[in-house]
Amino acid sequence: MTKKINKKSHRILLVEDEKPLARVVRDRLEESGFEVDMTHNAQQALKSIKKHPDTDLVWLDHYLIGHDDGLGFLEKMNTIRDKNTPAVFVVSNSNSDEDIKKYKKLNIKKYYTKINHGLDEIINDVKKELNLYERAKNTDCRG
Repeated sequence: MTKKINKKSHRILLVEDEKPLARVVRDRLEESGFEVDMTHNAQQALKSIKKHPDTDLVWLDHYLIGHDDGLGFLEKMNTIRDKNTPAVFVVSNSNSDEDIKKYKKLNIKKYYTKINHGLDEIINDVKKELNLYERAKNTDCRG
């Protein structure tokens, strides 16, 4: 079992266009002890990244409301956050091999197709990723 993260110790940016699903994911992440900023499009997400440089992880859907999709957001985020770029988990309905390859070139941590992965599984992976991040950060501070 994955250790529960200390309450509000990590910030997650949730970028999901399906508002009912976004609320469920946000609530589950908050119940797991994360601080969550929720947006529904790339423009809002970029504003959040600029406002909260301490964002540790981005939960990103491929299909978003507005002009940019998840790939467009990620490309823009990487230009403004070239250092300390948060881990990115793409959680999408798209299972296009071409899209997945594009995301992997942008150094995402994980890609999930919603139909094939449950919320509990993804949240457990988020916890594992942030625990690894925390351990690495603590090791860097000591050495």
